[in-house]
Amino acid sequence: LNVKKLPNNYAEITCGSASYRIVGMASEEFPKLPKEENAPLVRVSGNTLLEMIKKTQFAISSDETRYILNGVFFEPRDGGKVRMVATDGHRLCLIERELQGDFKLKGGVIVPRKGLFELKRLLEEAPDAECSLGFAESSALFKKPGLSMVMRLIDGQFPEYQRVIPKEGEKQVQISRARLFDALKRIALLSADKSNAVKLSLADSQVRITANNPDLGEAKDDIEVGYKGAALTVGFNARYLIDVLTVTESDDVIIELGDEHSPGVLHAPGDKSYTAVVMPMRV
Repeated sequence: LNVKKLPNNYAEITCGSASYRIVGMASEEFPKLPKEENAPLVRVSGNTLLEMIKKTQFAISSDETRYILNGVFFEPRDGGKVRMVATDGHRLCLIERELQGDFKLKGGVIVPRKGLFELKRLLEEAPDAECSLGFAESSALFKKPGLSMVMRLIDGQFPEYQRVIPKEGEKQVQISRARLFDALKRIALLSADKSNAVKLSLADSQVRITANNPDLGEAKDDIEVGYKGAALTVGFNARYLIDVLTVTESDDVIIELGDEHSPGVLHAPGDKSYTAVVMPMRV
């Protein structure tokens, strides 16, 4: 195989008896990549970064008209910690982990969905490999042995996500993650096709999950819990709850609820470093 540059930015490719002349472009038109010296690289744990991506990626919006939500918000915090936040307007996921190092960012940046998924693929290939991450000139630079990747950041102001996270809910229930996960998957089979709507009815000592579909029928499942308080029924998209429970490792989860119009908040008992907020539905 031979490749030869010709005048007027043509390329000639020959291999055996085959020959091609391909139209090219001037090299000056290729997007300029950030210089490594302008992007202070911070050594990061590939496993930690991969965990953060997996626990937020499903909440990234696919609505192109709301482009600032088409990525994950990367925000350094005090004490060597970093937050990643994603929301599509119906749910929000926030994870905070230690990534020691100074990224020299004045505020947070928005990493686009496509670049984030490619970064996830690279991390899954070798999560234990030495990795570095840096930001400069509206781009993110990721490096691991033998490979460098540049991602153009989304230019825009991410919403004030902390205002979306409600204060501690009046009604809290601790429930087996696996039991809730299995119940939601079963009951969601009879939920409306597009909305995946289910009802969670909280009463003394139990949570009842129900779904009703005029074309298919209805289903319910009761889960015993240690709850004593006022009754409450609230609707949720079962898919949103299942997504969170899929990536949660704790044996139990806490569900915080206010009223039928308030978001539901999920997190591990005694640990809010990974928190999911799910907006309620009218069912």
